[in-house]
Amino acid sequence: MHHHRRHVDDVVVLTPAVERIDAQGASELKEMLLAEVEQGTRRLLLNLQPVAFIDSAGLSAIISAMKQMGDQGDLRICCAQPDVRAILELARLDRLVPIYDGQAEAIVDFQSPAT
Repeated sequence: MHHHRRHVDDVVVLTPAVERIDAQGASELKEMLLAEVEQGTRRLLLNLQPVAFIDSAGLSAIISAMKQMGDQGDLRICCAQPDVRAILELARLDRLVPIYDGQAEAIVDFQSPAT
């Protein structure tokens, strides 16, 4: 899966360069996220702005990364399009992973003392 990776302070921002995360793309998303965890990334922000569709396999990939990070890291999501955000909320993923409207808001919240 093509993606953009950049650092903002001590946060790694990953942006998938795809419009759909379905069964085919989910395994690549999972590999991408788990690779970050294995490299020691502790603050990971998944920017879903380009993604117009995500299915249960995509949700599973995000949950796998969150579980792999455990208490050693922090995974958050930002910039989900309305349809994608609705799926995330319907699956109640927003109860496990904070979801932000904008990337800047998420970055600032990573820096708060409560994180």
